[in-house]
Amino acid sequence: MDYVALIPILFFVFPSIYEGLPVTLIEAQASGTYVLAANTISDEVKITNNFSFMSLNELPEFWAERILQIKKENLTKKSTKDLIVKNGYDIVSNSIKLQELYLNQKAI
Repeated sequence: MDYVALIPILFFVFPSIYEGLPVTLIEAQASGTYVLAANTISDEVKITNNFSFMSLNELPEFWAERILQIKKENLTKKSTKDLIVKNGYDIVSNSIKLQELYLNQKAI
């Protein structure tokens, strides 16, 4: 099943002041959604090429202009599964790591 096609959102705007590693941005990229985030966000969250950073010091009009500019680039959703897996954000590999962690713990 093509899960990317099930999520109709093409754009995710994230003008946040305080964030560590926002999982919502990983999820947005996993769904093939383009992300425009504040440059206050950690660089490690950028997994795909469908991601841009922008300064919160820019006026809201500039953010809106950037959104329209990106929209003109004919956004299309495509699978990002390989990039998500490569960067260690897939549920299968993480559940295996978690299971190994628990199984290797010594009883107290």
